[in-house]
Order: sequence, then C-alpha cells, then structure tokens
Amino acid sequence: MERLGWASATSFGWLVLGGSLWLLHEGKSLAGIAGIVTALATLLGLYVWSRRDQMQAITKKRAADLLKAGATPEQLELLPETENP
Repeated sequence: MERLGWASATSFGWLVLGGSLWLLHEGKSLAGIAGIVTALATLLGLYVWSRRDQMQAITKKRAADLLKAGATPEQLELLPETENP
C-alpha cells in the first residue's frame, strides 16, 4: 500500500508540473507558476517524508539487532530518536 501512495503522489506531481508548463505556454502565467510551485512542493514533500520513514525503519531495525545481541539500555540511548506516527 505504501508503494501505491508513493506512486500516486509522484504521478500527481508530474501531472501538475506538465499541466503548469502547458499553462505557461498558453500565456496563463499566474496559474502556471502556482502549479509549478505546487508540483515541486508535492515532489519535495514526498522525498522528505519517505526519507524520514526510511531512517525510522533503519533505527528500529538497529535497536532490535542490538537487543538480540545483548545491548545495555545505555547503548540503546545512543541511537537516534524515532517518532511514533
């Protein structure tokens, strides 16, 4: 399901970007620029959100691996903080 959300957000971003460039071509400068900003914000937000989720997953996996290896609570405190969504 996560991949479907990622793919649909990426498709939406590229579609809006293409439509905005077409609006600029047709002389609708304000709508075109607003669309470009919206599309770029969508794509940038998608990248930032997916990287944050990826880092949280890596941190959780490292903590689980350390617990299996017999790590102390002090050692686990050195791991980066993870937020619970």
